[in-house]
Amino acid sequence: MTSLIDPTAAAFEHLKPASRSELPPGAKLALVDSMANSRAGWGKALLDASATVLGSRFDYHAVRRIQDGVHDPAAFARAMAPIYAALVVAVGD
Repeated sequence: MTSLIDPTAAAFEHLKPASRSELPPGAKLALVDSMANSRAGWGKALLDASATVLGSRFDYHAVRRIQDGVHDPAAFARAMAPIYAALVVAVGD
């Protein structure tokens, strides 16, 4: 898992894109709203746009990641891996 990008950093390093595997049509994708303020609707808007861009090839499921003060993205991803082929996550505050 990579760390977050610091927008105030003095310099940036370009990284190679992660390898991508093709998902079969009908694959189960989780659209995860992990925004701190989900009621603002920003996360939902991002996820709706993602589903529109990805088209009707996949089986989408909305997932709300509860922000309880303990953030362990790796543990969350491991818990979701047996259920979903991929996660599309909206993150922010």
